[in-house]
Amino acid sequence: MSPPRNWLKINTDGAWDPNSEIGGMGFLIRDSSDLFIYAESKNLICFLTEEVEIYGIREALRAAKRLKMDRIIIEGDAAEVIEKIKRENFLGDQRTYYLYQDIRVLIPSFQSILFNFANRTCSGDAHELPQWDKKNVNQMAWSMPPGWLIPALCGDFRRELPSGL
Repeated sequence: MSPPRNWLKINTDGAWDPNSEIGGMGFLIRDSSDLFIYAESKNLICFLTEEVEIYGIREALRAAKRLKMDRIIIEGDAAEVIEKIKRENFLGDQRTYYLYQDIRVLIPSFQSILFNFANRTCSGDAHELPQWDKKNVNQMAWSMPPGWLIPALCGDFRRELPSGL
């Protein structure tokens, strides 16, 4: 679902392979017309799925602040992480505590901010970013969508169209 007028939606996702301990996080920013604004992905060495998900939210907030965005909706498929942030429970273990504290400090930077849970099927485009990064072991940022992401972007858009269109 598109964000309201004058808001931006940031879909975040993380992916982690427990065997290699290689993970990736990514986020994608869209405007109220569902137009691509910006995306980032980053490869990580981590020990928990929760860690890559929190890292993705923190990096999304950092980018939104850097890009001077003031009304944002953070949407992710890590229900426990989203709920913890919504409850302002910024405690974590030795791997996640500082990530949660960074999020706590970043939140007041925005005029309005919402955190929402969304099933992975609602944000397939964001899911593609950490998957790509796990394979490419890289850090990337895009102000225009890369060609390999366009099918996922179009797939998400088609899901939001009313039936019969």
